[in-house]
Amino acid sequence: ASGLRTIIIDTGASLSISNDERDFPDGYEPCDIELQGIGSGLRVKGKGKVRWRFQRADGGFVVIECMAYYAPSMKFNLFSPQSYFPENTVSENKALFTCATDANNINLPQKAKLLLQWHYRLGHCSMQLVRWLSSKGIIKGVVDSSS
Repeated sequence: ASGLRTIIIDTGASLSISNDERDFPDGYEPCDIELQGIGSGLRVKGKGKVRWRFQRADGGFVVIECMAYYAPSMKFNLFSPQSYFPENTVSENKALFTCATDANNINLPQKAKLLLQWHYRLGHCSMQLVRWLSSKGIIKGVVDSSS
């Protein structure tokens, strides 16, 4: 009951994605789009500005606001740094980790970091394949199987 949710930092995503309409404090513009890539086949119900709170390594928090799709059936959220940083400057108070799998990144559990590490190492293969390889003991370590 910590209130923490999985938000994957995905440099391949063209726009951030949220599965929770409460992330859109000003609402969203309805639309009907089918996602491609990691979210292939999922339907987008809207587009608007999300507000997410990330915890920094020093225990403080930073609030990030960025444009995102609303896809309620998505099992996790995606943060698209390339769609955020062109319009926002990074100051000491808004520091985010440049690598989601970094040991200092406290926003992802270790199993989720390991899943992403193998996803990257295996040429951005599907998360389902990484989970299967882990379940068969083909790759080292237990990866996140919750998403």
